[in-house]
Amino acid sequence: MTYIPPEFQKNAFHCPRCGVFAHQNWYQLWFFYPNGQREDVAGLNVSRCTHCTEFSIWLQHQMLSPEISSAPLPHPDIPEKVKPDYDEARNVFFASPRSSAALLRLAIQKLCMELGQPGKKPRIESQS
Repeated sequence: MTYIPPEFQKNAFHCPRCGVFAHQNWYQLWFFYPNGQREDVAGLNVSRCTHCTEFSIWLQHQMLSPEISSAPLPHPDIPEKVKPDYDEARNVFFASPRSSAALLRLAIQKLCMELGQPGKKPRIESQS
């Protein structure tokens, strides 16, 4: 199935929390005053994934939380020891590409070790 990105008020998309294509339930947020009056919180909505039951927060048609990345989801065969580093690199990509690159390098080292290779840092020769 093709990846369907989150979109405001869309009935179903790939959940930014669990990554599963699932139906989304939408709710508008309200503020309740002590006197019983209620007022909608301008432009603030939440969607709830029917698969993982987690919420996504939306303001003015833009998703605030969780932040989503255009980086691909991890491959299903990625080892469990490597996946957290990959996911973190994916999540910080827009905020800090350099941090993302460092985490990806760590993930590659761990992957090499999982595949029976040394996974050591390469020696950098001085160019003087």
